[in-house]
Amino acid sequence: METRPDSESHETVSLTEFFEHWIEFTDVDYFQNDVIEFDTILFGDMFYSSEFCDLVYSWLVKVARNGCRFRVLIGDPGRNFLNEHHHLLDKCKAVYSLDYPKEIQNEYPGFHTGTVYELAHTDLI
Repeated sequence: METRPDSESHETVSLTEFFEHWIEFTDVDYFQNDVIEFDTILFGDMFYSSEFCDLVYSWLVKVARNGCRFRVLIGDPGRNFLNEHHHLLDKCKAVYSLDYPKEIQNEYPGFHTGTVYELAHTDLI
C-alpha cells in the first residue's frame, strides 16, 4: 500500500479533469442489470449505509456469476459502514492509502485515512 505525501494533493484537480475526459457518467440504475459490459467500475465515497454495502456486494456477485468480467475500484474516506467487518471489504485489496491533513481530521473527527480498494470479478465467484 502506497501513501502519497500531502504536498502532492494538488494533482486532484488534474485527475478530475482527466476522468471527465475519459469516463462516461450516467444516472442509469445499473443495480437492476444482471449483465454489464464495463471493464472498470468506480465507487467513490458512496458507502453511507450497510444496506448500500450489501446492495453493491450482491450486485457484483450476481454480475460476476453471470459471466461478466470487470475490475472495481472503491475510494473510501473511512466510513463506518465499509470497514473490516463487511463482507464486501473482505474481498478487496487496499491498493492506495492517504493520511488526511490535520485540518481535515479536525473538521471530520474519525476520518484519518482515505483508502482505495480494488477487487476483480474473480474475487467474487
